[in-house]
Amino acid sequence: MFHCCTLIRMAIRRPDPLGPGVWRGHMRRKREIVEGQMVRKLGPGGGVWQVVAIRKDGLGTQHAQMQRADDPKTFKTLSLAALMDPHQFEWLGIAEAP
Repeated sequence: MFHCCTLIRMAIRRPDPLGPGVWRGHMRRKREIVEGQMVRKLGPGGGVWQVVAIRKDGLGTQHAQMQRADDPKTFKTLSLAALMDPHQFEWLGIAEAP
């Protein structure tokens, strides 16, 4: 028998049938993170961020590289699990191509 966190890790590390650039969170959440997704960081100094790339590190953890909407030279990288946290981020939708 597996601990619930082990099962979640196993589900996240499986190859995603949706392909690169798309990440589906835990099945209960029914959310996907895709390139172009806009999110608002909650709390002071949060701002609006756009997902510009989704990458996997050496251990298989997926991260989103994000660009600040009001300052295109500012980037940050977060794990997708942190980005899915509704206490940290609010989802705004997908940015349209210029």
